[in-house]
Amino acid sequence: MNKNRICLGTVNFGLAYGPESRKLSYDEVKSLLNYSREIGVEYFDTARGYGNSEELLGEFVDLVEPSNIVSKLSLRDLNSVEDVLTELRESLQRLKRKSINCVLLHDTEAVLTDVRKIKLFQQSMLVAIETGLIKTFGYSVYSLDEIQQLGEYDYPILNLQVPENILDRRLINSEHMSQLSKDGCTIFVRSLFLQGYLSNSQIDNHFRGEMGVFLECFRLACLELGLSPSKVSLAYFNSIEWAKYAVIGCDSRSQLKDNYETLNTVVLPEYFYVSLPQLPLHLVDPRRWS
Repeated sequence: MNKNRICLGTVNFGLAYGPESRKLSYDEVKSLLNYSREIGVEYFDTARGYGNSEELLGEFVDLVEPSNIVSKLSLRDLNSVEDVLTELRESLQRLKRKSINCVLLHDTEAVLTDVRKIKLFQQSMLVAIETGLIKTFGYSVYSLDEIQQLGEYDYPILNLQVPENILDRRLINSEHMSQLSKDGCTIFVRSLFLQGYLSNSQIDNHFRGEMGVFLECFRLACLELGLSPSKVSLAYFNSIEWAKYAVIGCDSRSQLKDNYETLNTVVLPEYFYVSLPQLPLHLVDPRRWS
């Protein structure tokens, strides 16, 4: 069997998401999870903030092992270790598991300047490990600056989820990311499709204008290469040496099959992606979209 580097994103299990703003049905989720088991998907990415995503994963205990689940929690309204552990236990109840593999801090940037909050998260996660609720923990971030700030705290960074895509290549050549990987940090890459817009064959009305210019340039380059924008966007992951898993959402079994095959067969020539323009920050970061 080919190597599986997919971490299946589950936001569309619980929320309408992506260019088509669609939430999957129960049967579609079941089909995806059945096929995920067939091809050996190692991780599933979820969070309390993803609607009823955790509850849906809880419906399929036989298809998703606890050791394969990565969830995320926010510290915005949590002020003690017991608050954090209560939040985690509630997630586990929704997931119908006694433990899961990993918890990531969801709103890292929002609390990064608050030493007490970061230490609260670290202390809480260490207690969660000691009591068998999780195996490891880490952070979901938006920038290298956040990662470097996290490195100033006492506990090593063991897991990271970062954004990167073929039009947002801020991290690909980062020595800092390479060193983290060498030190044993498991790095998950999200946003490879920029919430679906890089793989969408049509330019959404929301992005006519500045974003539309970049997307049209990208799609013309894909046409010259002879590959679909979807395949090119995903295959870019194979160019990132420090990356371990690609966090991708899928709408169907056939789409997951195609993504799995792409990751195992398509390698982009370096000249192709380095020649593409990079998106400015206000277009890279979905939080800045109006």
